[in-house]
Amino acid sequence: MTTSDSKRPSRPLVVLFGLPRHLYRHGWGWVLGHRFLQLTHTGRSSARTYQTILEVVHYDPDSQEATVLSGFGPGADWLRNVQANGRAEVSIGRSSFTATHRVVPVEEAMAVFAAYERRNRSRAPKSA
Repeated sequence: MTTSDSKRPSRPLVVLFGLPRHLYRHGWGWVLGHRFLQLTHTGRSSARTYQTILEVVHYDPDSQEATVLSGFGPGADWLRNVQANGRAEVSIGRSSFTATHRVVPVEEAMAVFAAYERRNRSRAPKSA
């Protein structure tokens, strides 16, 4: 049963959004360059290993720092796991490494996201 308020993405969108996960799972994550990364982290309660695909909003090739955001805010499980354990494994481009994390100050986050929006403005759907 559906209501008029519930909107499920179409099947093509579900496949498209799931593509990065499948590419990483089958060893082809490198084709995404530095646009997405795979974060391997340990559950803070379960101690299970999880893999989360995150979109990179900024990548600095000199420092290899990738900036990602939590679409679900500070309560996202992947973020809480990384904060609890302090470290995670990152696969991005053709590189994999143990990463550390930092929470970006608000001013820096706003500047990074503004630059991301400028770079991706042409990809955004046009409003009616």
